[in-house]
Amino acid sequence: MAEDLTGKHFGKWTVLAPAEKPHYYTCQCECGVVKDVYDSSLRLGKSRSCLSCANRGQKPAMTETALRKAKKKEGQIINGWKVLEVLPEKRSGCFLCRAICPKCGKETTVKITRLSRIQHCADCNRDIGEKNGAIHSTVYADGSSIMSIRTRAVGGHINKNSTSGANGVCKDHHGRWRAYINFRRKQYHLGSYNTIEEAIAARKEAEALIYAPYLKEHEGWETELAEKLASLGADKK
Repeated sequence: MAEDLTGKHFGKWTVLAPAEKPHYYTCQCECGVVKDVYDSSLRLGKSRSCLSCANRGQKPAMTETALRKAKKKEGQIINGWKVLEVLPEKRSGCFLCRAICPKCGKETTVKITRLSRIQHCADCNRDIGEKNGAIHSTVYADGSSIMSIRTRAVGGHINKNSTSGANGVCKDHHGRWRAYINFRRKQYHLGSYNTIEEAIAARKEAEALIYAPYLKEHEGWETELAEKLASLGADKK
């Protein structure tokens, strides 16, 4: 029978009692945290405190070793980022580094562990957000996307989700062809037809009645969008 660990000390843990879960003990850390810990982790010294105390109590020698290891990445290219210098400063347990953003070419400070997962710096994120805001305010009007309507009604682009090869046409569970059109966040039923050609014709007629006047009303949006994006670019210079 395994020895009862109640009352014993393992690092900063004090064993209070066996836990309800088999092979676990309820332990209290010196900081007051109470947690169930696996008995083998206590016996083998794998767990000596709660996670918060373990992070706060990291030995200087361990930090220096980790820093020397991280310093080896200086001069390397990681996911397009050029690492200039690894800094001794840490953020959330990770070393910071000075690196060149692969998108804008600016120097920035970032966690070295994030370089393999990110494509651009915070400044680029702000630029992208501003551009998206300009696009959204120009392209979306009266509850619909001018760009989407133009590419489908005028440009002939077929929605990738179309199962019929035609926009606004699908086969219903009765085997008939249903025609519909989306406008201002609503879907309008245009009827059911025996042939796909009839359904496509109904859809085209609806586009002429609904989309054509809408596009006419918002003529010039491309010029407005280009001016907004050019203005954003000029502000960054």
